[in-house]
Amino acid sequence: MKAVYLFLALVWANGLPAQRVPIESVRNSCGSGYFIDNESNQAAMLVRGFFCGNSYFYTPIGMGDSIKEFAFVDQALFSGVAEDYDSSNQVIGRYRFNEGVLQDLEEFMPNGTPILQLHFEQGKQHGVQLSYNRQGKIERMNTYNKGVLHGPFFNAWYGDFDQCLVKGYAVFGAYHYFRGFEPCSD
Repeated sequence: MKAVYLFLALVWANGLPAQRVPIESVRNSCGSGYFIDNESNQAAMLVRGFFCGNSYFYTPIGMGDSIKEFAFVDQALFSGVAEDYDSSNQVIGRYRFNEGVLQDLEEFMPNGTPILQLHFEQGKQHGVQLSYNRQGKIERMNTYNKGVLHGPFFNAWYGDFDQCLVKGYAVFGAYHYFRGFEPCSD
């Protein structure tokens, strides 16, 4: 009977949603903010590391970036979801952590249209990473193996007068283009 109760408790605990906190609650190892929010409709910047010894620097995160800093809430490694809201209280950023390490990053336009979806393993991008244009169409897809471009990729550039489409497969950082999808000329 104890085994049945233990099983039910484990199933119930695993079914609970992850702890959700506002980004302002998440700190780095020195107690400074893990995020810098610019109070606009753009997602917050993340802590990237030390600059000039004892100051942190923050940047937006993009394809290929790695994250080294640990996240804390109430002085404990954070496991859960941090959310960034715009001035209208719409979610524009969602960041999932496990034991202080960033696992997933999703950023949105205020209307909910995705902008960026990244997955990390041990601080490095891993798996399929997606970037969207303002209409919600994928404009960039890269596949990483522990921080190294490895797998299918797709890039679309839309300029004022022309557009360019590149598709291929990367093998540990070396690009191999599919026929008809070579790099665009300037």
